[in-house]
Amino acid sequence: MTNQRFFERLDAMVRWTGVPAFAEGRPRRRPLRGPATLALGLAAIGFALVLASPRQALLGYVILIVGFSAGNFMRIFGPLKPVGSTERVDEWDVATRARAIAFTYAVVSVTVPLGLILLGAWANFAGWTMPRMSEVLTATGFLLMTIVSTMPTAHASWTVRWDREDE
Repeated sequence: MTNQRFFERLDAMVRWTGVPAFAEGRPRRRPLRGPATLALGLAAIGFALVLASPRQALLGYVILIVGFSAGNFMRIFGPLKPVGSTERVDEWDVATRARAIAFTYAVVSVTVPLGLILLGAWANFAGWTMPRMSEVLTATGFLLMTIVSTMPTAHASWTVRWDREDE
């Protein structure tokens, strides 16, 4: 009797990991509101530190890269079907992915021109040297890559109404 309970608990722990659902072809969808928001926030804070002064650039880069690295894992573990996986795509996946990617491209299409214009104006105003401009443009590239990789997961996590068992 106790062995049966022990094995039931072990089975429940394995099911909790989601591995059996992946093996059966049922994806484990869950919102990643906190991690996606944290990754975007860290990237923004790191970028702001790089912009603030050359002395804080190293700390800013560390924070920015942590946000960038975490953001790259959002696609794998997030609510959207990972690109290139063997999971079957249903209508929900197609619609949610389309909305999330359209929102992300809207954000990027506003952020890139506005950011480059403001950076160019600020660089001219502040009299940045070429190494400083290169440092800030590299940080800008990492911020944009973080937005592109994390924003679809954040959008899908925040806009879709999730069942309590999915959270």
